[in-house]
Amino acid sequence: MANSKISQLPVAASLASADVVAVVQGGVTKQAALSLTPYLPAGTGAVATTVQTKLRESVSVKDFGAAGDGTTNDTAAIQLAIDAAPMFLDLVGKTYRVTAKLIFSVAGMTIKNGTLKFDGPITDRLANVTAANVAFENVIFDGNSKQPRSALVYVDASVDRPKFLNCTFKNLTCVNNGTSVLNQTYALLINPYAVTNFLVSNCLFKDLVKYNDGVNGTPTATATVGLGFIGGICFLPEDLTEPTAAQPTPTSGIVEGCTFDNIQTILAAALSIGDQAGFNDADAIRTYGYTGGAERLDVHVADCIFRNVSKRAFKFRAAGSVAHDCEVYADGMQYGMIVPIDVTSNAKVHNIKVFASAAKPVQSGVQWSIGPDYNRETLVQGIFISHCIVGVGFFSDPTNQPLRNLVLRDIFINQVSVGGIRQGTPLPSTQENIVIENVQIFGSGNNCTGITITGANDVTGGIQMNNVLVVNGSIAIAGINNSISNVEVEINSSAYAGETTSQYLFRIGVNGYGGYQDVQNVFINAYNLNTGYVNATRTILGVFIGDNANWKNIRIKVPDGLSQSYPHCEFYGNNWNLDGYTYDGPGYTFVGTTVASTRWAMKNCVRLGSGASTSEFIYTSNANTGNGLFENITDFRPTTAPTIRINNGLGVGNRFIVTNVATKSTNGTLVANGGLATVVNAINFP
Repeated sequence: MANSKISQLPVAASLASADVVAVVQGGVTKQAALSLTPYLPAGTGAVATTVQTKLRESVSVKDFGAAGDGTTNDTAAIQLAIDAAPMFLDLVGKTYRVTAKLIFSVAGMTIKNGTLKFDGPITDRLANVTAANVAFENVIFDGNSKQPRSALVYVDASVDRPKFLNCTFKNLTCVNNGTSVLNQTYALLINPYAVTNFLVSNCLFKDLVKYNDGVNGTPTATATVGLGFIGGICFLPEDLTEPTAAQPTPTSGIVEGCTFDNIQTILAAALSIGDQAGFNDADAIRTYGYTGGAERLDVHVADCIFRNVSKRAFKFRAAGSVAHDCEVYADGMQYGMIVPIDVTSNAKVHNIKVFASAAKPVQSGVQWSIGPDYNRETLVQGIFISHCIVGVGFFSDPTNQPLRNLVLRDIFINQVSVGGIRQGTPLPSTQENIVIENVQIFGSGNNCTGITITGANDVTGGIQMNNVLVVNGSIAIAGINNSISNVEVEINSSAYAGETTSQYLFRIGVNGYGGYQDVQNVFINAYNLNTGYVNATRTILGVFIGDNANWKNIRIKVPDGLSQSYPHCEFYGNNWNLDGYTYDGPGYTFVGTTVASTRWAMKNCVRLGSGASTSEFIYTSNANTGNGLFENITDFRPTTAPTIRINNGLGVGNRFIVTNVATKSTNGTLVANGGLATVVNAINFP
């Protein structure tokens, strides 16, 4: 073929990268392999490469024989494409049936634009991510109504910067009742050990369900606790065991802009409230912590929407978790949502809105437990909850651990039926710095408690409360070392009856344990209270208890028709000072009557109103109460009784000083003291 023209050469049937062509370099004709065909991007500083290298940066799974028709088994072809290590692996918008897990083990790869549909057994899953910098963009992970082993997609330990961007995780239908990996399933499982800088952004988690109804199970099992596990994102090892190994580097990353829709445990009908909570384990995001093991997870959740997640939007049981600017919608499920926000110590949630309905209220808007003893602080701030049984509940778990540094701030709880903020059992060993600030609670029905704090086993309360409004609910704060200011309880429903027939409307403190109570600016505005609220069963409306107490600016308003047969308020304890007490009602106030009290002072106290009364303003009747001062006492109520009645025995030291009393009493004795009091300047109004 010497001296032949190119047009005279035989036509090649195909070309291979090793084939050669003639080229002229510097006036010299040379041969070169086709694989060396150059590629130079436009622009200053561009680096030359070959066309082959450039094209290999992005490949399609079709290049490796994948059919992409949704029925052909494309597992092997896709794995070949992954192992070829392209920078970009294009799924070209098709659906690929996958029967065994794909291993994404090539660092720096981006997989995009298509659907991976799981069609494997319960002992397998769709994908494992084992290399750094693997990104998924616009990928649909379809569970195909199956139950994979532990998760649809698993990110292994020590993987750096895995990313899921604009992806969808959907269609898990789980019926298997086994243990651990053969019982619970998540869309995305992330190892709690050293998965760093992960990003899950603008993803959809949808239609993830587990049956625990006693009917649809394999094997069929009676519905019970522990058979309802399903979730969106979970942080546990691959086998779902407790993360007990030491954790040199905690997993860290961001979940942002995601939607979690229809994540539910399907239950039997007509379950009790307790069984609804116990049998249900459908969570959108779940973290676990273990003392001495994986104690911390720096998981940051932001700008997410949770719609019809049957148990929890967040279950944060590891230190370091943060969630903010999220919305929860919980009104379209079989039962009401259990607890949208479940946090432990050293977690932060703020700016979260929860919307439910009167027909299906959430059981508890926020639940907080102290968790393992490796952390000590929690912030719950900017929370709005509409329609719930309990607004915020907290308790000690594990039992008898210290409870410290819980901050509840800027909380709005609307339409709560049982309790706004409630401390439950088990109780902590001690508690301090429990901050309740800028809180509004609106009770629904007639039996709501606004705030109930039971205190710790050592009788500490440790409450710091400021700027609190409770409407149609009560407040009960036990324990010592409490600081309360700017609190109002308002009863605007005459049908309000309290949680129990003995529930006080307001109670603070505990007797005989020392400590202190510092209470200022409290308004019990019970103007529309049922006139039978105080009776033989509930013999008092409000009570202020404590040693070393400072009570200041206490105001109570009750209807004129409220029974005068029982006291409407009482103060008792040792070493206390009351400065500023305004009572607008016809009844009387006990001082040191239920429990003997000594070394105390009542100053600047006024009973308001023009309606007639048959009761004293202040009454003390205990043989061991004494060393008390009444100063600047004013009674504007026309009464047939003395303004102050001291009905004590003549015990040693039981003496009183009464000074500056002004009254409209028509009783001939303005201060009935049985010789126990020194009375100075007690006069009638003209």
